[in-house]
Amino acid sequence: MYDRKFILCALLVCSTLGWSQTEVKKPANFPTAELFGGFAATAGGAIGAAWDWNAGGDLRLFHPLFVVGDVAVLSNNRSASGNNSETLVLAGPRYRIPLAKGSRLAVFGEGLIGREIFRNGGQGYTWEFNNDSNLAYALDGGADVGLSRHLAVRGVAGYLYNRFTNSTFDGPVSPATVGNNRLRVTADLVARF
Repeated sequence: MYDRKFILCALLVCSTLGWSQTEVKKPANFPTAELFGGFAATAGGAIGAAWDWNAGGDLRLFHPLFVVGDVAVLSNNRSASGNNSETLVLAGPRYRIPLAKGSRLAVFGEGLIGREIFRNGGQGYTWEFNNDSNLAYALDGGADVGLSRHLAVRGVAGYLYNRFTNSTFDGPVSPATVGNNRLRVTADLVARF
């Protein structure tokens, strides 16, 4: 009688312990989702320097791979009669690796693709480029420094490419578009979940 109770209790305890250990725990330094926002700037290319804000989010697909959505609004005073503005809407993968186990510093690389929307704030006769929307892509690298479990700072630098449509105020132009190769830099505060 006691043998049956002992065997039954032993099976119950062993199966409970075995079942409880099948849960896969995520590494502490790999959050499931992040929201970020901060300063963005570009330099070089057809419109010169531009700066303003950047915001977005990312979601971890599996251990080192994230999918990223990024929106940036960039402005400059290059136009004689108003501000030019660009809105960049980009998405793509980010590969993130901590430098050491338990390290607060992680490095990453990302490739983003999307649209760039250009708005000329000047009068028609001052336009160098028409209002337009074109393909844009960015190849970036950066680093995250964890401040706490749910807060980090992020620095990103990389290459941004897009095309601008030349102004047609004085009639047809050739070429119709011009490529724009630029340096892209962002500094963000990151909330981790």
